[in-house]
Amino acid sequence: MSDHISTENKEVETRKKAEVIKYAAASLLNSVNDILDFSKIEKKEIALENKDFVLKTVLQHVLRQAEMQAKDKNLSFYVAYKGDFPEKCNGDAVRLAQVVQNILSNALKFTAHGFIRCEIACHQKTEREGVLQIQVSDSGVGIPKEKLNHIVTGK
Repeated sequence: MSDHISTENKEVETRKKAEVIKYAAASLLNSVNDILDFSKIEKKEIALENKDFVLKTVLQHVLRQAEMQAKDKNLSFYVAYKGDFPEKCNGDAVRLAQVVQNILSNALKFTAHGFIRCEIACHQKTEREGVLQIQVSDSGVGIPKEKLNHIVTGK
């Protein structure tokens, strides 16, 4: 349905929203599949995919979805890209999208007013290796100091 809407509709905003729906549905399906594979996660048997993907495209899909949610909450949403992004990356695009989506979802969940800022930096180390750094900041309530140690250590 979202494919149909995005190709048939002439309004740019409607097409953008249809794309967000399409990506959110795919993301939800991936999350359900992960829940079904929970036993694999517990046994450390889950394998990361090793496929080529366009890094900026994956990030833009996740960021578009978060931007729409921020707009619905009347939050300002900022994105900044820094560095040199390669044309193609090799890895698990689905897991990368899930990690970024989870981080942004937490920012959205705990920010009632103000802003969410996402800075994404990509730095090539060698021809085949690079570093991706994603930093999310927001004007939300934050994490209580007594819980910070639990997050860092898992205890």
